[in-house]
Order: sequence, then structure tokens, then C-alpha cells
Amino acid sequence: MRAKNDDRRNHAYHLCISQKLVETVEQKAHVYYRLGWAYHEDRQWDTAVLWYSKLIALNRYDWFDANASCNRGSLLYWRKQYPAALADINRAISIYDEPEDLASSYFERSKVYRVHSLELSDIEKRYRLRPIRKRWRQTPNG
Repeated sequence: MRAKNDDRRNHAYHLCISQKLVETVEQKAHVYYRLGWAYHEDRQWDTAVLWYSKLIALNRYDWFDANASCNRGSLLYWRKQYPAALADINRAISIYDEPEDLASSYFERSKVYRVHSLELSDIEKRYRLRPIRKRWRQTPNG
């Protein structure tokens, strides 16, 4: 239990430092993304959406922007705000250029489609871009 409290204190400390940097650092996107992710991981989803939204408002169209869009879309999906979630995830897909990143976006979009009973072709695209890796167990005989 003590280790968990220490982790939370370290997390809070880093959040305070990051919030001070937002006013002084020219590269706000990195700080906004880290804050959004930290609140996301801490299950403070409303605050995470706020920080992701601030980053998206910068309109940088880079990796941070795409990740913030995908993460915010995922959070909006869980809030059952499906049209907004779909818009964010589609935005992320239009920005990403790496197969690994695209795979997660297609997976997130397939979840929204599943709720709306739309096509599930995105799940197929996801597995083409990043196939499931099988784990092989070594048997005692070899």
C-alpha cells in the first residue's frame, strides 16, 4: 500500500511541474499530451478530456495531436458520446502514418461501429497492420 501512495505522490508532483511548464514552454503540445495521459491513467477522465482538447485546439497535425484525438475519442466512446468519439478517431486516422498507430485507431473505431451496428472492416484492417503475436511455450521435453 505504501508503494501505491508513493506513486500517487510522484504522479501529483510531476503534474504540478508540468502545469507550471505550460505557461513557460513553447512546445505546449508535449506538456498537454502528458497531462492528458496522466489524468487518463489516474481515471480522472473529465480532466483528461480537457487537456486532450487543449492540445487538439493547437491544430498541430502531428503524433501528439493524433494520439490526443484517439485517446479523447476512446474516452468519449465510454461516455456513450458516439458521434463525437467517431469524429475524433477519424481525425486521428487522417493524421497517423505509422501502421502501429493506425492499428489502434482502427480498433477504437471498430468499437464505435460495433455499437452502431455498422461495418466491421476496421477490425480486419487492424489485424492486417498489426497481427496477433502468438506466444510459444517451451515444453519440458524441448
